[in-house]
Amino acid sequence: MPGLKPWLQDETPLFSPEPDFLVSHTGGPRIMYEVSKGLGIPPARFELSEKSLARRGNTAGVVVFDVLEQTFTEPPGPAPWGWSSPSAPGSPRWP
Repeated sequence: MPGLKPWLQDETPLFSPEPDFLVSHTGGPRIMYEVSKGLGIPPARFELSEKSLARRGNTAGVVVFDVLEQTFTEPPGPAPWGWSSPSAPGSPRWP
């Protein structure tokens, strides 16, 4: 993941401003930790993913829909900026 953050910072507005919410695949605590550490995303952004993992287990990339539903049950505010991070077969990969 070391090359991903600089590429995202150069090529996308992903971290500017910092996202208000994160819809993430809950592949497990290790994946959440590595994404948090590698991209500098606050661990608190993974709270809904952790809840989904505890409630539904690791159900592959489709679990982002469960996290998305949780996110918009209590919307993050007016005009929120968010990021979706599925980590499963069929998800885009960068060099």
